[in-house]
Amino acid sequence: MTHVTIDSNPLDVFFIQYVFAIINFILLLTLILVILISLKLVLLHMKRNHLDQEILVEKKRDEEKEDLWEMTWLPETATSKTSKRLRFIDQFTTKRELTHRNKQEDSIDVLTGCIGRKSFKDLISPSGSLIYCNVNGLRKVNKEKGFLEGDRQLVLVSEIMKRNLPPETALCRINGDEFAADLPLMAKSMAEALISKINKEIAMQKEAYVDLAVGVIDKRELENKEAEYVLTKAEEDMQKNKLISKNSRRSQLIFSLLHALGEKSFETEEHALRLRDHAYEVGKRMRLSPSEMNDIILLAYLHDIGKMSIPDAILTKPTKLSSIEWETMKRHPKLGADFVGRIPDLSSAATGILYHHENWDGSGYPEGLSETNIPLVARIIRVVDSFDAMTNTRSYNRIKTKTEALNEIINYSGVHYDPEVVDVFSEIIRNEIEENRKTQSKNTEEKQHKIVRLY
Repeated sequence: MTHVTIDSNPLDVFFIQYVFAIINFILLLTLILVILISLKLVLLHMKRNHLDQEILVEKKRDEEKEDLWEMTWLPETATSKTSKRLRFIDQFTTKRELTHRNKQEDSIDVLTGCIGRKSFKDLISPSGSLIYCNVNGLRKVNKEKGFLEGDRQLVLVSEIMKRNLPPETALCRINGDEFAADLPLMAKSMAEALISKINKEIAMQKEAYVDLAVGVIDKRELENKEAEYVLTKAEEDMQKNKLISKNSRRSQLIFSLLHALGEKSFETEEHALRLRDHAYEVGKRMRLSPSEMNDIILLAYLHDIGKMSIPDAILTKPTKLSSIEWETMKRHPKLGADFVGRIPDLSSAATGILYHHENWDGSGYPEGLSETNIPLVARIIRVVDSFDAMTNTRSYNRIKTKTEALNEIINYSGVHYDPEVVDVFSEIIRNEIEENRKTQSKNTEEKQHKIVRLY
């Protein structure tokens, strides 16, 4: 039997092995690609499931807010009357009908059961007082503890207010964190005492993380008794007092700082109150936003807080400061800004504190800013602080009359002070001077009439 042998060409063997190596490499790459695609699909699926879960949670949260009669999380302070009202609604209407009706008529707030803003306007009487409340700290609660806890806080506040307000009171939830109450039979002083009681009760609640900033107006003092105007004036008073109420946790810190500063220098609480009133009037006429109004009130209180770090010998020196002492004194805006900037509730005032001694022409300190590069709130405080320093006792100047001080402010308009701020402030002070003149004239006439009657 004959055997046939095939001589293998070395070149052919090499090419065959090379082709097999390439095929194996391609198969390996394909396998890796398939694995990567599979992992990508798995990750996309997991992400989709996560998004679905978030949507379900959000939907559930909305349903919890919408289902009034299922609000098992109502605090213990909720009245039985409120619970009965919710169960009664459930018997005669569906949640869809109720939600639709509230949106259309704005007759009742779904969450708190308070009157809606539209209906409230029709209930405001021309007599008595009206209070306007802002729930301080609600945004922080919403951010740190969630919106459901924020809703609990709103319900808690509304129930405490309902318990303390007189039976004839119309209580309204104006918007997200603001309430208003019409007190047709109550004087302003009594309304203020009532609000103080409400704030104290809120502070006593272990589950309360908020407090109230309140504005109170006597409607008899208003020429315009229209509902919208009354609400606007009450809101303005609330904004003015937002950082002032002694019951506010933030205000307790502010007044503590003011007290400490007053122990060292001439920066008294009365000085801060005068600055607050004048700065607020200027800001209102210049149409500052609510946040800017809050900043300017903060700045009125804390603009000189850096003086706590200045030696007493310099602060109370009765004669002119030396050049070295003056350089030390000029550090107080920076010291104050650094100090306040580390306190979260007060940090918004840091920029104004830093620049409240800058001059319009760039000759001020600490950075020599000029014109509109200086924050507006700092420009306003620059004017009102200078005026108050000239018209009240300080160790380094004689007291000027309002007219003398105003003339000096006007003389330095465009140099030290913003001309626009000076114009607005001048109008305010002239009105004050005229009102004082009329009051003095009236008092003089009354005294003369009394003397005539005696004879």
